[in-house]
This record gives sequence, structure tokens and C-alpha cells, in this order.
Amino acid sequence: MELDINNLKKQSINEIFILFDGDCFFCTNYIKIIDIRKKGYKVKLINIRDHKNLNAQAYDLGINFDDGMLVIYDNQLYFAGDAINIMSILSERANLLNKINYFFFKNKRFSSFIYPFLKSIRNLTLKLLGRNKINS
Repeated sequence: MELDINNLKKQSINEIFILFDGDCFFCTNYIKIIDIRKKGYKVKLINIRDHKNLNAQAYDLGINFDDGMLVIYDNQLYFAGDAINIMSILSERANLLNKINYFFFKNKRFSSFIYPFLKSIRNLTLKLLGRNKINS
């Protein structure tokens, strides 16, 4: 069955969907560090590179996965800085790394402010590793 953004939104009442670039070292590891599941949430990780239809749907909504990851939770879409903001709020704060993450990214303004810098590091890393952007 093909995944669809509107269906994911409807299902997000019971589950959190994180759509991300599976080739991005930082995206993949950030999701592992945060691990929202430890707080009891049901989480579905979706590597957007494996789902071209979702990428096209998101792009039609103005969401470019070269600019950030997408979290679908509680029938809402959270993109880029808003995505790391909501993930920090939903995450378990049992270890030092998650406490630091929460301290910085719980603030929506700070998350939105710092995200372009984080995106630049991601883009540079992809280039150095010889990996293509998603929508290039």
C-alpha cells in the first residue's frame, strides 16, 4: 500500500510519523538519540528516499525534504525547526544528551532560528560524502 500524507495525518492521533532523509548522518542519528518511543509513543520512521510519492505530495504542500524533516503528530505537520521542537518536547529526558536537546529545542523560536545552520551542516556533509540531495 502506498503511503499518503492525508492518511498519515489521520493515523497520527495514535502514532507519530517521522519522515526524514535516511542518507543524512545527522537526521538518522538525531532520531536515534531522541527516541520518542521510550516515552510510550508509537513511532513510525519513514526514510523519504524510499517513498517518492510522499516526497511529491509533501513538495506540493511546500515541504522540501532538502530543507528539513517532517513530523506528523496529532493531525498536524511539523517541519524543519518545528519538527525538532516537537520532538524535543515529546522526548524522554532520562539522559544528559536528551536533557540538553530539550533545553535548547523546547523553545520554538530558538529551534527555528538555529535550524538553517543545522541544515547547512547537513548539506555540507552530504556533499563531502558524495550523496545527492533528495530533490536535486
